[in-house]
Amino acid sequence: MVQIEALLFIAVFSLIFIFIGFYYRNKKHAEGFFMADRKAGFLRVVCSIVTLFGAGEIVTLTAFAYLYGYSGMSIFIGVFAGCLFCSLLVHKIRAKSDDYKPYLQTDYIRRFLGVKSEKVSIILSLIAVTSLLMIQLVVGGSLISVLTGLSYTYAVMIIGLVIAVYLMLGGFNSVLTTSTIQALSLTVLLVLLLVFYNPADITISQLIANTQNGIPTLDFIMFFILGFFAVVGGSDVYQLIYSAKSDKIAKKSMIIAGFAFVILTVLMITLGLKIYAQLPNADPNNAFIEFLSSNLPITITVLLSLLIMTSIFSVSDTELFLSSILVGKLILGKKEISKTAGQLLIGIVIILAVILSLYFNSLVDIYFALLYVFMIVGTIMVARIFGRGNDLIASISMILSLIILVALALTGKLIGLYPLIALIPPSFNFFIPAKKF
Repeated sequence: MVQIEALLFIAVFSLIFIFIGFYYRNKKHAEGFFMADRKAGFLRVVCSIVTLFGAGEIVTLTAFAYLYGYSGMSIFIGVFAGCLFCSLLVHKIRAKSDDYKPYLQTDYIRRFLGVKSEKVSIILSLIAVTSLLMIQLVVGGSLISVLTGLSYTYAVMIIGLVIAVYLMLGGFNSVLTTSTIQALSLTVLLVLLLVFYNPADITISQLIANTQNGIPTLDFIMFFILGFFAVVGGSDVYQLIYSAKSDKIAKKSMIIAGFAFVILTVLMITLGLKIYAQLPNADPNNAFIEFLSSNLPITITVLLSLLIMTSIFSVSDTELFLSSILVGKLILGKKEISKTAGQLLIGIVIILAVILSLYFNSLVDIYFALLYVFMIVGTIMVARIFGRGNDLIASISMILSLIILVALALTGKLIGLYPLIALIPPSFNFFIPAKKF
């Protein structure tokens, strides 16, 4: 049965975002459409980084709350470390950016390593970013379907349509502005949910007492590394660093965003523990969806509707925008992507992503595998930032690392510390002096 209240709030939320895209529709030049003229201020950059916390993270952290309690925030401790690390290197990441006008880290790789490594890094980043978009559509479609009573197919199509419309209208300015709304909404909504949703009047001490065993050391190490490279190798982070008005704003934004990630993670795990108190026998991986299916008060339903839409859009719009840029760079090479071409690419990518999401709806299973791809690109970036590596070795090592990940996946070894083997080929770049520019 269709839940009118939830559907109404989702419709209003969607219309607000479309209006924002319409407001920024007059940005005609590529720099304005793709990079907001590189004038993004502190609040917009911070909020855009923070809103990389999406629907997949909500479901994952609920499962972690069941399994590990507060120690399950290990992956976001890694994210925090990655934000601090990038903040220390902002001046190097943005070095000579006025000369070659980078959009993403792939442009940095082209400028300071070469065309071969750039092409491979584009392909790897495109695989990861597009798959993350599809994961958001899959998870988001499932959550919206359960919450509203709409079919999964309609839910996915609505999400894709709304995001594509406001991105095609307003470009990166739409991403920055909607991200500001989304970051504030995520925080406020999680706090309100923790206040109004309290099964059996459970206390914080009882929540902590209900937690399961702490996270195993090896799992903590692996999750920490993945969280670290999700930032250091993430195309979304570099686009925001390059769009900032100045080095100072970019640096400060990374630091504050790191702390904000920790706060959001604590809030989400606390909500997950409250869900555990209500549904102790639920499968951790499906606990959040089972929670949505329970008989919830109207207040909680409304808050969850807004939280889910916020979390879905917060990542999906960024990943769709990045996927379009990466496809354009792969096709056009050094040629500038025009606004019209960008709009066309957004439309094509979202249609393909929606179709794939309807037929391959188990993508959540490869969530962590995609973070391993960021790990490969991130290692190459770190090596070059510190003046190491060359085009040939970087390109070959990334290809070898991808082959290793595929081999591990096919043999069922993409677990534990085995994926760290994929770090070996790109690590050789640290032993090779880079060409000076």
